Amino acid sequence: MTPAARAVALVTAAALAGTSVPVQAERGGGGPPLVRDAEIEQLLREYTQPLLKAAGLGQQNVQVVIINDRNFNAFVADGRRIFVNAGALMEAEVPNQIIGVLAHETGHIAGGHLARIREQLAAASTQAILAMILGVGAMVAGARSGSSGGLGNAGAVLVTGPQAMIQNQLFAYIRAQEDQADRAAVKFLTATGQSAKGMYDTFKRLADQTLYQTRYINPYMQSHPLPSERVAALEGIARQSPYWDKKDSPAMVARHDLMRAKLFGFLDKPDALFRRYPPTDTSLAARA
Repeated sequence: MTPAARAVALVTAAALAGTSVPVQAERGGGGPPLVRDAEIEQLLREYTQPLLKAAGLGQQNVQVVIINDRNFNAFVADGRRIFVNAGALMEAEVPNQIIGVLAHETGHIAGGHLARIREQLAAASTQAILAMILGVGAMVAGARSGSSGGLGNAGAVLVTGPQAMIQNQLFAYIRAQEDQADRAAVKFLTATGQSAKGMYDTFKRLADQTLYQTRYINPYMQSHPLPSERVAALEGIARQSPYWDKKDSPAMVARHDLMRAKLFGFLDKPDALFRRYPPTDTSLAARA
């Protein structure tokens, strides 16, 4: 896979009340399996609309699409949709945590990051093509001269060297965009009178989960900032918000709990569901 293709994959892979109408899964157009539920989608609209308005996107009809996947992930693939895995909704213990994730993805849309990435990929492809032409030319010249080294080896370096350099440049560009999206998210949350603590808590938990795996990785070969660095930078700006300690309203928490219960009921096996909501649990979410 070329560096440009790797970056595309990383960018596009890397963003409720219970009722008588069941959650439904569907697959359309050969895309990923989706979860459709009117109440869940309405709640997510209520989560995102204030953020979109603060970002100047209130009139662009940006929709949140739920992917039937238990992994924690969210991403944008165009300027009109935010994709969020069901697993991210289920792991978010309070509304503020998933709202922070949605704010981050809104930051990507508001910053026009996808269009800029496409420009970077086009430039990277041009550089790669030129490097390959020069490299192949040097190797051909080396072969004609009968030299096993010299121009031949130089040509190989011209082919492979720029590939790594271009890849590093793309990753650095994407890492910068992630930082920009984090900062934009805090700005949107503050503008709407919401705390950035849920966003910080979510990224902190994800960073802790990947701490061991990231101890020995090359920081220049990552599409996202290193988790520890990202969390530290995010905490620095998030704590400046006057709404850091603000909590979600009890009514919103109750609706959020019902959303999670509905998704658990749809995606979990019965034994796992009973362990999560034992008979002794008399909460509304458990009863739903």
